[in-house]
Amino acid sequence: MTTFGDGIDWDKEAQRAAAHDAIGAPAGCEMLDIIMSEIGQRQNLRAVDCGCNIGQFFPMFEKAGLDYVGLDQAAQALQIARRRWPKARFMRTYLWSDWLGVLAAEAASGGVSTVDGTDEAARERVRFDVAICCAVLQHNKHEEKERILPRIADAVKVGGLFAIQESTVTNETATQLRHDQWIALVERYGFQLVKTWHKNELGHEDGYLFRRVA
Repeated sequence: MTTFGDGIDWDKEAQRAAAHDAIGAPAGCEMLDIIMSEIGQRQNLRAVDCGCNIGQFFPMFEKAGLDYVGLDQAAQALQIARRRWPKARFMRTYLWSDWLGVLAAEAASGGVSTVDGTDEAARERVRFDVAICCAVLQHNKHEEKERILPRIADAVKVGGLFAIQESTVTNETATQLRHDQWIALVERYGFQLVKTWHKNELGHEDGYLFRRVA
């Protein structure tokens, strides 16, 4: 069983998502539209889905022409994802691990993790133009968020985009934040807010698009 700060069993959640055939959920569709409006006609871009679950957003990124990598820690979720989307790249990892280093090492050594993933030139070659977290950070305690966000920041190119859609509340909880808190937290790691979108049932905008500036 894989759980985080709010105690959800993510292997069971993967089964639930697969049973409901949660492909291209509305939140993800709107998020992709926001991202593509910023990207324009640029080609050969790379996207990383941080907390991809069963890979339901892969078809949208594939259709948009982005090279996709999905990351998740739940083995059962990735098993479903790989069965559904055999062409996609999925990687089992904790988001606070050095997954960029693993990707850099594999790329530099032809798919085998034998090259030093800390080499900056190797890391730069595999950095991403787009990163997303859709209903992921909201399940992690604050100290876990502070371990995850530096890894994502390191994986996004300067000028690249980071989109999140996370539970936004009136009063902070152990894992959920207010609108201003989400913005302040992400901007601490070298991002700058570009725009927000989508009002939740509490009347708070819960979609956020950032650009990596440093």
